[in-house]
Amino acid sequence: MTDKNDLILLMKEIVKAAGPVGASSLYHNLSSSQATIGRQLVYLENIGYLKKVSNKGRVLTPEGSNFLRLEDINYSKSELAKELVNLSIDQGDDTLLEILRIRELLEPYAAAGAAERANERDIYNLENLAFAHRYTLSQGLVGNEENLNFHLEIARINNNHTLLKTLELLLTAHEAYVEFSKAGEAKHELQITHHFRILNAIRERDACGARNAMLEHLEHVTKDVEQSHHRR
Repeated sequence: MTDKNDLILLMKEIVKAAGPVGASSLYHNLSSSQATIGRQLVYLENIGYLKKVSNKGRVLTPEGSNFLRLEDINYSKSELAKELVNLSIDQGDDTLLEILRIRELLEPYAAAGAAERANERDIYNLENLAFAHRYTLSQGLVGNEENLNFHLEIARINNNHTLLKTLELLLTAHEAYVEFSKAGEAKHELQITHHFRILNAIRERDACGARNAMLEHLEHVTKDVEQSHHRR
């Protein structure tokens, strides 16, 4: 089977040639043999990405040019995604604060959306998570998982896959949510109060109230992280 990456490299060499070109010229800049490149050229012609220009060689068709353009876009997206993952696994205080700033943009929106979209089952699940978090804290534990699940459930209620996956990446990579919980471990009662304020607004279908309650909660988390940073 022809390797897709090899085909892309071959097509890019054809673009560089700026005119009709054949296997005898292309193989000098590629790791494949002249015979292999010849077969690849025939394959690309058969699928419509190349066309012959008399006996001079082949050039890209509009379909081939469009294929390369889309591949370049996909590669750029992939690289951006890698950069985001690398940032999300950095546990430095500055990175944690940057994550919180993004959360302040996304999660109030998620809370408002949850207030508008939540059904009775969603409310029931959210209540259970809030009570589980409160119980865990009452036992002297940090409640990392319960805290995380409460926030992700609010995002899930929105039925917005991109929103949910973005928050999952920001919160779970290298367990950033653990660092957020540690920063506020001396203020358990305040965490509980904030969660139930958010829950009550969602239960009452108060989108504005849910948005404001979530923003207030995250602003307090940000202050806790900043204070934790200064104590180090």
